[in-house]
Amino acid sequence: MLTKNNKIKYVKVKCNTYFDKDGNTLKSFGVVMDITLLKENDLLLEKSVSTKDKLMSILAHDLRSPFHKIIGFTGLLIDNIKNPSFAESERYLNIIYTSSEKTLALLNKLLNWIRYQTTEITFKPDHLSVSDIISDILDLETLLAASKKINLHYGNTEDFEIYADENMLKIVIRNLISNAIKFTNFGGEIKINSILTKQGVEIIITDDGIGIDKQRIETIFTSASYSTPLGTLKEKGTGAGLQLCKELIDRHQGQIWVESEIAKGRKLKIFLPNKDRQPAIKTTYRLQSKKRLRTPLGAP
Repeated sequence: MLTKNNKIKYVKVKCNTYFDKDGNTLKSFGVVMDITLLKENDLLLEKSVSTKDKLMSILAHDLRSPFHKIIGFTGLLIDNIKNPSFAESERYLNIIYTSSEKTLALLNKLLNWIRYQTTEITFKPDHLSVSDIISDILDLETLLAASKKINLHYGNTEDFEIYADENMLKIVIRNLISNAIKFTNFGGEIKINSILTKQGVEIIITDDGIGIDKQRIETIFTSASYSTPLGTLKEKGTGAGLQLCKELIDRHQGQIWVESEIAKGRKLKIFLPNKDRQPAIKTTYRLQSKKRLRTPLGAP
């Protein structure tokens, strides 16, 4: 019900009607109960469960890939532990140690961020360095790319500032890079570039992988894309990660899209508007101190 003050009220109505022996209505009476508080609590619970599901999806995606790497190299060591001519042991042990260390750091940071979330994922943008953001991500994703002999690198030599939520943006870029690795052939190449425009910043992830057909491009960032093809090494996925990416970019009032043709690779693109083009944001909690720019940055 809509009250005269334009407030929504939820009500439960119970009505009884009495008839005479000929079936004619004698009287009706009803009881109207205000259940607004109960309904609002139910909606809050539903929202909380939805947020929990999204946060668990974030954790699962960001941690699954590096652990696959750790398990894979551990398996190789176990298989060759008694082989005296196996010369790769030290290199594999270094990879396992580095992967474990970086994965633990990522887990601690994600858990600290998730600890502050309540009924929705809170958006808190700040001024950040594009190069710092991408470099942090490549530290871990490079290890995953190495398992397929993929050359993964960031092509920009000039740094500039971006206005975004650090955790959300890293989740998006990690998802897109992991997705590019999944659909790039053994020995392929993935390039990350960023472009500064008058309206904002564009981040482009280009691969030379298997590409996407036109029909799938239309649904890749929607719920219709949950059934995804296997990767080039039969890697499995749900497609939920790309849907989450779109939702997080929407929170920035930005855009995310893909350009691709079958067998000709893909370009996954993110556009984030300048600060003055984004709406004012109210924050509900305080995150750990952000990684600030080392020097004033900017591009002509």
